[in-house]
Amino acid sequence: MDVRAEKNDIDRRTQEISQGVQSVDQDLNSMDNRIERLNQSKDTKLDNVRTVKGEGFDESPEHMAILAEIESTKSQFLLNAIS
Repeated sequence: MDVRAEKNDIDRRTQEISQGVQSVDQDLNSMDNRIERLNQSKDTKLDNVRTVKGEGFDESPEHMAILAEIESTKSQFLLNAIS
């Protein structure tokens, strides 16, 4: 009887872990899709700015400040995710 109870306990834990893995996979896929949409939006906005300001925008101080802000935001997000 003890062996059957242990097997049932192991099966239950395995199922819980499997459900947890599925949940994490869904969350990762959702985040992946969101990141992809954000990247597309960013590229579209940069193309619009290049159209208005000209191709020299990529080397401008204004663009460098934007890139620095983006990297800062990414770093903050990663630090929050780690903690």
